[in-house]
Amino acid sequence: MTDRVAQALAEIAALRRQRHGVAQTAALEEVVARLEAEGPAEALASAYAGVVESFALRDPFELAFVQFTRAVRWADDHPELLRDEDVRELLWMHKWMAADLIDLPSSPREQIEQVLRDMERRCAESGRPATSVRLIEYLWDWHAGRPGAEEAYQRWRASPRDDLADCGCYEAGRRARHLWETGRPVEAIAVAEPVVGYRLTCRGQPDDLLATLQLAYLDVGRYDDAARAHHRARAAARAAGTELRSPRHLLFYTRAGHLDDGLALLGRTQERLVSARPSVRLAHLHYAAALTTNLRLRDPATPVRLAVAPVSDVAGLDDWVVDAARELGARFDARDGVDGRHRFLARCLAMRPVPGRVDLSEPVWAVPEPEPSPAAAGQTAAEAEHVLAMRRGDAAVAAGDLDAAAAEYHSAADLARDDGLLVDAGVALARAARCLHLGPDHDEAEEVYDEAVALLRAGGAGSMTLLEVVLAWVPTALAAGRDPAVEDELDRLEREVPGLADRVRPAATIEERVAALRVVASDGR
Repeated sequence: MTDRVAQALAEIAALRRQRHGVAQTAALEEVVARLEAEGPAEALASAYAGVVESFALRDPFELAFVQFTRAVRWADDHPELLRDEDVRELLWMHKWMAADLIDLPSSPREQIEQVLRDMERRCAESGRPATSVRLIEYLWDWHAGRPGAEEAYQRWRASPRDDLADCGCYEAGRRARHLWETGRPVEAIAVAEPVVGYRLTCRGQPDDLLATLQLAYLDVGRYDDAARAHHRARAAARAAGTELRSPRHLLFYTRAGHLDDGLALLGRTQERLVSARPSVRLAHLHYAAALTTNLRLRDPATPVRLAVAPVSDVAGLDDWVVDAARELGARFDARDGVDGRHRFLARCLAMRPVPGRVDLSEPVWAVPEPEPSPAAAGQTAAEAEHVLAMRRGDAAVAAGDLDAAAAEYHSAADLARDDGLLVDAGVALARAARCLHLGPDHDEAEEVYDEAVALLRAGGAGSMTLLEVVLAWVPTALAAGRDPAVEDELDRLEREVPGLADRVRPAATIEERVAALRVVASDGR
């Protein structure tokens, strides 16, 4: 690679890290025009990909397809100029475009199928499995409500993962939602619980997983766990400075019987009911319909004011939401040749609150947020490697391969420890221990948890990080007869977490002390 190519690629990478919007798009298009006129042509593939991404992540996102077509044609005309990274990114663009076209009811079926077949051919030519094609096929069948959606899901699950696969968090989220929506809440909980306890930082997480988990808990009668999952989602949203993202939170308030809270959330997120992205708009309309139907059954005359809808009471709001959902769903159904959205709307309209009371009252006390490790400030090559190992571990967890996940987490811990990132090493070991605990190696899990706690202490981890790991360690430590070690850690945590000691009565048992700590961890505070 020449210096000129390297400089052009660095410029493009810097622009792609900027905030997505009109300014970013314009800057990238200027780079494309300059490279087309003056070169170096070797950087054009990356520049085209940047423009596609910039259009795809803002509205009107459908303009991205024009840019995608240009990028594909150029790549096909100049295969000798493509680096391995360019080939991989071209496949990623096919994945984005296929998913975005499915989300747009005006996109013809034939166009979506053509993109999928083209992607499958390119995957084969590059020696990759067609796993991403299987994923998009499943998502299309699932959202359309086709009878073969379960078979498509199983084909995707059985396909080998490659460098085009989504991260483990996303995979777990999709699996958990599929299992919950197909009436398998116990299986959904089993998929979500091992993952949701980690520090998930990918886009949409942990909100997406928690949105599903809280509903699955409701379905099996675990109301306290449902409330804690919901509080964790709210705490994560507050920490990020955002509102609850998933439309399933509207359904949670409906099913939990907290209709006024649901109406308040609908008011705060009402712009999603008229989103420029039809799939986002329809998802919020569907779950809003479940809420407004139940509000109407309670009192149709309740006053309501929304900026996006010309309504004055709950009855008018319900009519507006249901009509909008029915109209937009019919457009999707016409494109897909099925009535899946019509049937899903009917399901939403039939949803009612669970029996019994779900207490969603907020805790009246708080504990500090976890503090990052001081050593984690530097971004080194070793740190990058340990992050990649952590992601491979997450993907293995999502795929159900706990042995492989434990090995990847061990590798991540070694890399982080070598670079002095003791907190990160401790977190990685805790994940490895969790995998061992869920498998047959309980004795080894106890030893790994013990080492993880020691690393977290040595690295200066925040009390909340330690709390979560100690809670996971307790069952294995007690089973191994290490009660004194557990009691020592509980003593330290009760001193370190403000207000916690006051909640534990004198001479409390280990179980009672753990229960008090578990409330703290579950609230995500």
